[in-house]
Amino acid sequence: MTKKNKKWIGLCICLIWAAQSMPVLAASGPKISMQAGPVKEKDTQVQVSCEIEDGIDVTSGKLRFLYDASQLTLHSDNVGAALQSGLCKINDPLTGNKEEGEIVASFALSEPIPEDGSLVDMTFELNDNVKAGDQLEISLSVEQLSGNNGNISAEAIPLSVQIEAGGHTPGPPEENQEEKKEPEQKTPPKKEPATPKDNTKSSDNSSKTKSKAAKTGDLLNPWLYIVGLGAAGAGIAAVKGKRTKKQGK
Repeated sequence: MTKKNKKWIGLCICLIWAAQSMPVLAASGPKISMQAGPVKEKDTQVQVSCEIEDGIDVTSGKLRFLYDASQLTLHSDNVGAALQSGLCKINDPLTGNKEEGEIVASFALSEPIPEDGSLVDMTFELNDNVKAGDQLEISLSVEQLSGNNGNISAEAIPLSVQIEAGGHTPGPPEENQEEKKEPEQKTPPKKEPATPKDNTKSSDNSSKTKSKAAKTGDLLNPWLYIVGLGAAGAGIAAVKGKRTKKQGK
């Protein structure tokens, strides 16, 4: 074996040894976190969502949420957008058998969920004893998470928010604003002029009245006619009498 070959063999052995001694970088798993906006002491409700990042291989899981019942009261919870295509069961104080302060969500999908999205959306009532400076916390436990290739390890990030001073002052409701509007003035309806049809009716009525009056006067005409005939007959008889006397002479 030549010296050149020995060098190549030694170099290959060194490379193999170095490759075996290098740490293997595991692929990072999904991240599941609790998220909420700023919370102020005069706020009445708090919107909280459980979000997943890099969860493209996840097909099923079980999550547990714990919160302080002296600070928060659950108002509602809903399945997030990332789980709309699968089955999700939420056991909570509203419809399940959990005490106030605990929520458990279990889900199963036929296909992996989208890479990012909301798993569970929650709305809490902020209790009256909460004041500025208090710490609002909701813990998250990923009790089970798996995909098509087996179990998946995920990073769980709880919620921790400090209550701020002040708060949102809601404006007047829309109903009150509508009541403040001045009532509309109603214009009285205009009287329509009489139509030609109405005039025709009135003229017909007047003509009928006139004809009735004429009929009342016609009751005297037969007597005048009889008297006239009598006078004419007397005149004719007188004329004939005169002619007869002349012929006799």
